[in-house]
Amino acid sequence: MLRIFINRYLPTLSHLFILAVVFFILLFSPQSSNAKKPEELDWIRLQADGIVVFSSADEEKSRAIVDGLLRFRDDCMAFLPVDPFEPPTPAFIYLLSNESAYENICNSSSASSGTAGVFNQAVDASYIAIDLTAGSAGLATVYHEYFHFIARHTMPTLPLWANEGLAEFFSTYEFKDDHGIIGHPIKNHVKKLWSEEPMPFVDLFAVDHRSDDYHSGHRVALFYAQSWAVVHSLLTGTSAEREGFQMYLAALAQGMSAQAAMIESLDLDEKRIMDQLQRRKKDLELPILTPEQRLAETVVWVTDEPGSAEVLSAIGMFTVRMPRTMPEAPRHFFKEALLLAPNSFMPHLGLALVERNEHGDQSRASFARARELAPNEPLVLDAYGEFLTDQYDQARASEADTPTSDIELARELFLTSLSSNPDGSRALVGYAMSYHYEDEIPDDVIGALDKAIKSYPPRIELLMAKCTYTARLGNHEEAWVLFRGELQKKRPGREVIQSVSTTLLNEALVDAYNTAQSGKVAEGRQILELALQRYGSKRTSREAWEQFAEAEFYGHHNRLVDRYNQGIDAINEQDFARALDLLEEVATAAVDSTLRSLAVDACDYIRPRVK
Repeated sequence: MLRIFINRYLPTLSHLFILAVVFFILLFSPQSSNAKKPEELDWIRLQADGIVVFSSADEEKSRAIVDGLLRFRDDCMAFLPVDPFEPPTPAFIYLLSNESAYENICNSSSASSGTAGVFNQAVDASYIAIDLTAGSAGLATVYHEYFHFIARHTMPTLPLWANEGLAEFFSTYEFKDDHGIIGHPIKNHVKKLWSEEPMPFVDLFAVDHRSDDYHSGHRVALFYAQSWAVVHSLLTGTSAEREGFQMYLAALAQGMSAQAAMIESLDLDEKRIMDQLQRRKKDLELPILTPEQRLAETVVWVTDEPGSAEVLSAIGMFTVRMPRTMPEAPRHFFKEALLLAPNSFMPHLGLALVERNEHGDQSRASFARARELAPNEPLVLDAYGEFLTDQYDQARASEADTPTSDIELARELFLTSLSSNPDGSRALVGYAMSYHYEDEIPDDVIGALDKAIKSYPPRIELLMAKCTYTARLGNHEEAWVLFRGELQKKRPGREVIQSVSTTLLNEALVDAYNTAQSGKVAEGRQILELALQRYGSKRTSREAWEQFAEAEFYGHHNRLVDRYNQGIDAINEQDFARALDLLEEVATAAVDSTLRSLAVDACDYIRPRVK
């Protein structure tokens, strides 16, 4: 089963060693007079719909920063040719006015080491941390990653050059005089273009997540610089280039593949753009864009002062969700919180998340305690259900007859979560995907999948599950329409298409065999023929017909057994003429010698009694 519930981060031994040194130096080294641990700062908490902010700055500055993030999201959505979307999970934002406190939190993860801002999209929420002492540098990092978050939910087929180019373009966002400004020059990129020859477009567009030019090659910085410059050229170039790029992005938002969208919408004048790149090597006065001014909705904030245990738990939750985090970092925060508030569910939940991959029994106990303390808290119920589902998956991988107690409890937890939050995305996904191994699919499972798909457009595995479940319910025509329409429209790649095709074929084969074995041989044959026509190959067709021959044999046999029983019932009712018709058919067609012999004897008994 596709593991969709958790993010697993497996650091190398070198990462572990380096991170351990960094963490313990930060945690235990002597602090300067200005250096403070996060829990030693004065915190405020601001809450609005779907957003929780923990800030060590004053309330006015905190609101201004978060308001800028919200306006950035709105301006991105207004500027891009995509449909607006509601983030499926809440956002937790951490604003730190003390540099050492920021480093104490963020540098426990190599993914955030040396940065002034962090954005991480985890399974339960978006986590954002900003070092307010770094000025605009922290916001630039967050804006860059926030754009990736928007793109994942609106343009899942966006190619890497456009994704990184747009993210860099939007990272310079500035809200000033009641309007946003996008497209300021990035000096490091201009300097890189000044010092190196740009890549040919064929090389630039070929870079993907596995390429050296994206990870470790000498042209990584050039890739980012040129991606930004090409996007900047297209968005601020001629009207034809701007319109073409907008059409290109709109096609990607509709699920078209990057290659097809480029052929259909984007007519690049490589020479003109490359010449423009050359000119921009010497020119930092680039054109900028100003999104249309709109009346922003008023955000109603609720402000309070959280206790130390709440702050420690919140920071621990941030660190445990960061990629390649040392377990000692979040464990420290949660244990300190537990000492201050032993009956708070958050430290127990946090420790459960810390231990879930390495110490399953400890994690299970901590989850159970968190549930005991907060029996109706979706955050606990969803995380506990995801843990149990993963435990069941792992056990099934080694033993098919695994007891179902974990998956049954997981369903109970997800349903309890949905009873208090019917639109909870995590619970909808968890409940729906818990039926992966089941033959019987309740009606509400498809409804849960439909809701989850709306909340998580990029998660192709949810649409895959809907195709599978629909076929398992026997609705093969509907499954075919989903496969050919909604799934293939997203251009998910050959491996996904092959996987779903094989699954739908197998579901249809099972249905065909069962139908034939029940005696409806012609109907079973029809199901099989149509499935092979849609999903089969020469090899699968040969194997399927060989297996169907056995099902067909048992189907004929079962049908004749049923006819024989009807004949005996007719004898008992003294309807000898009908009994003779039924039993003569069995005596003539039965392949099984015992059944044929019984039918012949019955016919001999009946014939003298038929008038």
